[in-house]
Amino acid sequence: MSALQAANRLRTAFTKGAGPSFGLWQMIPGANVSRVLARSPGVDWVLVDYGAMHDAVPAIAATGVSPVVRLPDMQGWMVKRKEPRQPTARITGLG
Repeated sequence: MSALQAANRLRTAFTKGAGPSFGLWQMIPGANVSRVLARSPGVDWVLVDYGAMHDAVPAIAATGVSPVVRLPDMQGWMVKRKEPRQPTARITGLG
């Protein structure tokens, strides 16, 4: 397991079966909001909407918390649009 994978709190919670994983859903855009949510005690992941991911994902990942991105539709081009500089982002379709 790479250092990047080991630092992924959400992946660690799933693989080790460490009980519940707690997270927050960011509805207000902005990197500062992302940092505040990610630094909240006990948070393992922060879910952001697709449109706000470009500012939010790097801010969340920098705190060691797992960023999760919600796609509005499960279209291939939307999944591929994830920026390569954000390797810890998990893209998921919930809509």
